[in-house]
Amino acid sequence: MHKLILFIISSLFVVIPTIIGYGLMENGITVHPVYSIFYLLGLGLMIYSYISILKNYKSLFNTISPLVFISISLLIFALMPPTLSQDVYLYILQGKLGIEGILTYTDGAKNSLHSFVEHVDPSWQDCPNHYGPAAMGLFLPAALLGGESVLSNIISMKIMYLLIALSSGFIISNLFNNEKEGKEKKNQFLLFTFLNPVFLIQGIGQMHIDFLLLTFCLGMIYGLKKRKWIIAGICVGLMGATKFLLVVIFGGIMVIFMVYESLNRKVNVRSLIFGLVSIPLTVAVAYFFVWENEQTILYPLAFHEDGEPVKSVIELLSYLVASVKDLPVTNTIHEYNEAIIHLKVESSLWLSTVFGFIALLLAVPTSIAVMNSKTDNEFFVGAAKILMIVFLVYSPQMHAWYFLLILPFLGFGIEKKYILLYCGITLGLSNSYEIANILDPTTTTRNVIMIVFSIVSVISYYLFVHKFFSPRDIKESIIALFNRVLNFRSKAV
Repeated sequence: MHKLILFIISSLFVVIPTIIGYGLMENGITVHPVYSIFYLLGLGLMIYSYISILKNYKSLFNTISPLVFISISLLIFALMPPTLSQDVYLYILQGKLGIEGILTYTDGAKNSLHSFVEHVDPSWQDCPNHYGPAAMGLFLPAALLGGESVLSNIISMKIMYLLIALSSGFIISNLFNNEKEGKEKKNQFLLFTFLNPVFLIQGIGQMHIDFLLLTFCLGMIYGLKKRKWIIAGICVGLMGATKFLLVVIFGGIMVIFMVYESLNRKVNVRSLIFGLVSIPLTVAVAYFFVWENEQTILYPLAFHEDGEPVKSVIELLSYLVASVKDLPVTNTIHEYNEAIIHLKVESSLWLSTVFGFIALLLAVPTSIAVMNSKTDNEFFVGAAKILMIVFLVYSPQMHAWYFLLILPFLGFGIEKKYILLYCGITLGLSNSYEIANILDPTTTTRNVIMIVFSIVSVISYYLFVHKFFSPRDIKESIIALFNRVLNFRSKAV
């Protein structure tokens, strides 16, 4: 029971400093570094207690239901204001504009047509809406219910995110129907997902759009696991209609699963085709309601390509380089980033090529090996490896909330080493520059914090590759797969 109490206490250590800090910043008062220290202390204890709960969950929930404990945790983080990220203000603005029939996919300057733009970070005030029409299904009702004040809009968005969490829980509850020990598997999966610090902090707390994508991802997994290909395809399409490039990544995962399915049992080819066709059809139907021209998709992508010229791993390296360079001391983290952007641009081209090639060397044989999976659980854990490679190397920037989409795949192979690496990679990257800026925005303390977080992230990445990828296992899986394909072809003849 004390492990559950520790989790609640550590959660409060994370949430309360952000509430106080938010109040101080809203009134123009400098936030004392002690608040960030309490936050980091709570974060460390939270990770420790999270792993302890997963390790001993069977004996911990004799006196309290897992669902009750999860509900308490969700409500605690529902009180967390958006202090680590300001993305939610952009969501609300797009909802406000959408209510008035104004779309900004091809013209970010239209953001200024609503007064709520003053609450959006200045660097994003001319940003076109880079979230697809499926995201507007979240933004519009939240903005409609939010009224005029900032606080009421945040509260309405929190309510929407709690409803999204409820939807995710419903899907998870149906993943293990009619399975042996289904209730135990369901409870373990729920605890693994809903108590994860990234889920609570970046999802419920900071309200990133990837929290909605997590629900679509769970829907895709449900469709694949139950062999309901059209449901899986629609969910992939909804992911693409929220963040366009995800249709390629998760569409690829769906195709690999279909190959795995075909190698293990007889399949109805027509149903597979219907499932795949439902992906572009869903995207097309969603974009029909906001379509202006091809720039509806292309312009937001080009805007971010121009604004984020580096890749994730390279950004970490650039912070390491910048921390030892004699850079000018600046008053804001935005100016600091501008100061090191030149270092990034100089090295981004060749470093992107090198790391991209390394990722390709890992991803291709891993994808082939995953096709040789013997069970669905083995496949989904293998898919997590593929996604980790893609997100670590090809994401334009390294943000912890991107990794929410990997969480449900790891839920099928809950092992301590996976959990530790996941927490290390994601939380080691989690808003390190905001934390550093709050600690001390004008001195080298910020550089020290950022270099520490960068080193933790790089080490975690190395350990991930070292632990997850055994060349011998991959080689044996590929050979076995080719043998199975040959046997399959000989039987067909």
